[in-house]
Amino acid sequence: VLPIGGDYIIRDLAIGLRTTIEDARGIIGTYGYAAVDMLSEPRMVEIANIHGKESRQVSESTIAAIIQPRVEEMLGMLDMELRRAGFGGVLPAGVVFTGGTALLKGIVQVGEECIRMPIRIGYPENIDFGINQTYGPEYAALLGNLIYSARSLKGFGGVEKERFMGGLLAKIGYWFKDLFN
Repeated sequence: VLPIGGDYIIRDLAIGLRTTIEDARGIIGTYGYAAVDMLSEPRMVEIANIHGKESRQVSESTIAAIIQPRVEEMLGMLDMELRRAGFGGVLPAGVVFTGGTALLKGIVQVGEECIRMPIRIGYPENIDFGINQTYGPEYAALLGNLIYSARSLKGFGGVEKERFMGGLLAKIGYWFKDLFN
């Protein structure tokens, strides 16, 4: 676990592009790349100014130039943590990225260059809240913690715990159903 994450990239974009956090979140999802050199032909994109002023044109290269230093910082911290734990370069299966930043275009390639290990994006699997829904990596930690907590509580026994957990998971399922519909 790193002390910084995707929210820092979003804040950097909001400040660098003089736009809102909400707009920066949309910009990173639509136009964001982990590194400038990943753009073969950068396009100009229209972004809204903060305070509702006129929108303006910004190059995708400018967006990537704001994102790249923070991505490199995060990956450097990850590499340092892996080395400190004795795993630097020695995880044959590699590293799994989760969270919203895992959706950043090119993050796997840049990550593999920085930490010199295989990287893949972690998608939650075998999650069934009674709805037919696929969850992205941005929900992996949340869902993993919910399932872990549910299993831990079940281990402390009793019908009441079972009934409580069943009701809790059903409510969470309904919440996710509403979120995605």
